[in-house]
Amino acid sequence: MQFVADGELRKLPRYPLLTWPHKRSGDTIFVTNWSSGCELTVSGSTTELDALSDTLWRCDGAHTLEQIVPTDAEYRENAVALLRRLVQVGAVVDRHDLATAMFRAMHGRGIIAPALLREILAAPRWQDPRAEGADNAMPRLPRRAPRTRTHSIPLREMSNYTALEKSDLADLLVQAYGTEGAWKTIPSAGRMWPVVLHALLPVPNGYSIFWFDDEANVLRSTSATVTIEGVSGVFVQESDLRDPLSRGITVLFISTSIERSQRKYGNRSLMYALIETGCLLQQIALVATASDWGMRAFGGIRVSHAQSIVGFDIHPIMAVVLGRSRKGRE
Repeated sequence: MQFVADGELRKLPRYPLLTWPHKRSGDTIFVTNWSSGCELTVSGSTTELDALSDTLWRCDGAHTLEQIVPTDAEYRENAVALLRRLVQVGAVVDRHDLATAMFRAMHGRGIIAPALLREILAAPRWQDPRAEGADNAMPRLPRRAPRTRTHSIPLREMSNYTALEKSDLADLLVQAYGTEGAWKTIPSAGRMWPVVLHALLPVPNGYSIFWFDDEANVLRSTSATVTIEGVSGVFVQESDLRDPLSRGITVLFISTSIERSQRKYGNRSLMYALIETGCLLQQIALVATASDWGMRAFGGIRVSHAQSIVGFDIHPIMAVVLGRSRKGRE
């Protein structure tokens, strides 16, 4: 028997999906996020836990909220309270919003302790077991590749670069992510084009914010500015970037808006957004190298800081700094 959702239920996902594993041990239910270490525990009588366990097992994205919550008033209130708490901590999402929730989860992982980082770096990388003892298909490649390959600016040299001209930046963005016309540089699945690009160019005492309109191939001013401190605060390596930013350098933010593609592809939209971001980054690197510009990509960004610049309704993925060599301009 189903019932009509009341005001409290309307605040919960229509198709609840529990994204954390849960288990029952004795008189307690444990719902645990192994990545963040967050754990919720629920205690109660055997009959209460039976009802709550059934609710959690039905949070599979296939059942509606009305099908999940018990109709028995004795257990319904506790089930609604549990679902509400799980939604608050991000453990339960609507099945249609899973890709967006995964972005939030990735952003919320945070910075790990140095000791754990050293342990992770020391762990062996994946190797194909079938290749053990096999003959090499080619000789060992030299460590030094030709100068024509794409390259990254060393942090210690970033102060030797200055911002690109607006015309050069616009040309770079058109070549890297222009979606208008017959020829495309990015294999966007289904022409959803989920990537969003913002460029920061130096002005006195800060940076001016531009948005790249990829449909019209135009770099548009947002009339918004941000301080140097506001830009440097985005980066985990904040102290290394203060000097280059104060001297003036171009900053690109690569974000994604997956609402359209999520409606078409569901949870696969997350995968497509990341694929597109990787392709775009390589295009930027190729154009920068061909133009003899320096570039460096940064995955270590503080998402909430970046959203204060690009917008809170999109998901920043990474930042890229670009510049011309100061020596080349002298």
